[in-house]
Amino acid sequence: MKNNFKKFGVMLLALLLVVGCNNGEESSVDKSSEPDTSESVSTSEPITSESSEEEQREPVTADEFAIAFNEIALSVPLVVDKTRGTTIYGNAYRNKYGLPVPDLSDGNDFILTTSGLFYYEDDDNEVYIDAPYTVTWSYVEAAGYAEFEFETDDNGVLTATPGYPTYKPEYDGGGNPLHEVPAKKPGRLVAEIHMDGHKKKTNFDMYLMPIELIEWYRIRDVRDLPISTLIGVRGYVTGIFPDWNNATINDGKVGFGLFKVQDYRDLFAVGDLIEAVGQFTAYNGLYQIQWIKSVKKVSPTDYPEIAKPAWKEFTTDELADQMDRAGDDLFGPLQDYDGALIKFDKPFRMVEVKDRDNKVIDVSEMDITGKYHTDIYVEADTTDYPLREKVTIKLSINYHMGGDNQKDIRDFFMEHGNAPFYYEGHLGAYNEFVLAPYGGDTLVLAD
Repeated sequence: MKNNFKKFGVMLLALLLVVGCNNGEESSVDKSSEPDTSESVSTSEPITSESSEEEQREPVTADEFAIAFNEIALSVPLVVDKTRGTTIYGNAYRNKYGLPVPDLSDGNDFILTTSGLFYYEDDDNEVYIDAPYTVTWSYVEAAGYAEFEFETDDNGVLTATPGYPTYKPEYDGGGNPLHEVPAKKPGRLVAEIHMDGHKKKTNFDMYLMPIELIEWYRIRDVRDLPISTLIGVRGYVTGIFPDWNNATINDGKVGFGLFKVQDYRDLFAVGDLIEAVGQFTAYNGLYQIQWIKSVKKVSPTDYPEIAKPAWKEFTTDELADQMDRAGDDLFGPLQDYDGALIKFDKPFRMVEVKDRDNKVIDVSEMDITGKYHTDIYVEADTTDYPLREKVTIKLSINYHMGGDNQKDIRDFFMEHGNAPFYYEGHLGAYNEFVLAPYGGDTLVLAD
């Protein structure tokens, strides 16, 4: 067969230039369950082309349109994932290169090309095409197939929202699922390409993975929910233990814990805005999400209602009142602030140090291997509190903070003894309220 020298080009609308057309990986599927991937061809009467005074060209012939259609179907990113910016390949492309039907998830929308300019040169055969085209969109409406919603924004960009199968997740107290996940659903978008009165259809098959229906709450509203409720929350990360056993997020002055985030190690850092899905629990008074299902970093511009972390300031009188009234329910002024960033109006002083066996030890004897827990009892003066002149609380040195952070705290007290210091860190709750630092930078020597 003769090797012909050919050139072609496709000029897209500005929307695709903005979005970008990166190649995305497509998941493999069971071939026996793939939908029919054959191309659908329309042979209906030609559409009458609109003429213009500026148009100084001959309309394309049927043979030229066949060339243009094939090149557009194979080369133009007609469907682009709006979230990831990757191309969703059509059946023509996938069949040519042996690619599977893609599995799509996360409820992403698609950006659809609606027009363009096709340019093609074949000098050997003297074929030259320079013509605009338009694309109209529909979807296959058949039993078992997903529906799509089409919408055009103010900039004229057409998007399609797939009808993903959904389910409401439910779990027992041990984090075990009580729900059934529905099967993935096939969907088919249909692009009809029009050029100078000619038209033909090309298909885009996909599998739509089921997505969970998650109830999202502001952190300040979570504590009123029943225990074991599956929830989604968003907040700025204010602390992470080095072993990723626990992290803390904040929405303004309200904090909340995430228990066991090892599976999401290095996906986020202190200062990031994240969303987390899991079961709401109260572990010995510590409010947190347990049995975490997902954690994802998100953009602050998408959630302006989530406030940057802010300090919650208490007086030592409020602390004294809390410590006097605290019981199993941990009620009082500090009730809703475990996990919050807190400050007090007066400095503390070290009183004594106890090891994990509740034995009094010298601060120099603190175990700093990152394997054991230590309590440093500190006290502060009250002002007008009628029951006592001083209030005492534990500075909880958790082994999850690691040896380096434990050493920083030990060295602070070895150097400064019982000199007054201000605490600027997290509040914790574990059977009682405690000062729960992530590291030694929470201790600030008083002037």
